[in-house]
Amino acid sequence: KEEQLTVSPPWSHISLDFAGPYIVKGEVNKRARLKIWILIYCCRATRAVCLLACPGYATADFLIKHSEFVYRKGQPISIVSDKGSQLTAAGKVVKGKMDWDQVAAKNSKSEWTFVPAGAQHRNGISEASVKVMKKSLDLALTPGTVLTYAEMITLLAKIAYSINSRPLILQTTSPNSQQEDNMMPITPNHLLLARGTIEVPLMEFDQDSKFSARAARMERKVGPRLRGH
Repeated sequence: KEEQLTVSPPWSHISLDFAGPYIVKGEVNKRARLKIWILIYCCRATRAVCLLACPGYATADFLIKHSEFVYRKGQPISIVSDKGSQLTAAGKVVKGKMDWDQVAAKNSKSEWTFVPAGAQHRNGISEASVKVMKKSLDLALTPGTVLTYAEMITLLAKIAYSINSRPLILQTTSPNSQQEDNMMPITPNHLLLARGTIEVPLMEFDQDSKFSARAARMERKVGPRLRGH
């Protein structure tokens, strides 16, 4: 009997993890400082990542961001996560004191699997993505740089795009065997965007304009580091 493979669209089977906290500026009061956490979603089929900024790691904060993820990417079939300190602490918030397993069951139609304590390697995709994300943030931000909340969201989108541009396999593009092979890398972005051309042009902003000065600053400081990475 031949084994049949089933199609797994992006974000059907995911793993997730938290990282942080990180400090950002307030949008109105620039002197204010806020803590945020980064929720890392990893597609187990395409190895794509999605980075969402959360104002906290309580259950209510997570469920709001998870709802955002579902509305953007679709309801995942299965989820894998560990029971780290952040997710464990999150189980004390919604409708009184509730165990995190109950929260996951009541608020998700996905099959949720928790890796055993001390076995974080079984959630290795998320653990590896956290390391890459942290390294990318270190490369993108000079010491002492504090972004606003909106700028951090934009930066996380750039980092996710950079991570999703890493090659998975090579594809031969020669039309027939008589020609020399042209090798083209296949990346998670190809699978997510369903097109071959995924290059993002350099954004140019007027540094003297009050409307685009911050965007120009981010492109100047952040863009080259990520592209080099």
